[in-house]
Amino acid sequence: NNPVAALPAPDGNRLYLVLSGSDLLEVVDISTPHQPKLEKFVAVGMNPRGMAINDAGTQGYVMNYLARTVSVVDLTTL
Repeated sequence: NNPVAALPAPDGNRLYLVLSGSDLLEVVDISTPHQPKLEKFVAVGMNPRGMAINDAGTQGYVMNYLARTVSVVDLTTL
């Protein structure tokens, strides 16, 4: 619901979609580009608006606009 950001993982195998309307981070396996697969939805704070990923691709930082917080997501275990 209302995607506001899409970030590929540094290795190019996943796509992270920030869904501001449902307070979720959607994780999609794009290792096979012609057949993407939904991996998981991860709950984050209220009205997320953006995300950053560390260089190693192991942690994601989601900015939650209405909560005035940052969710730290372990991207290896989700």
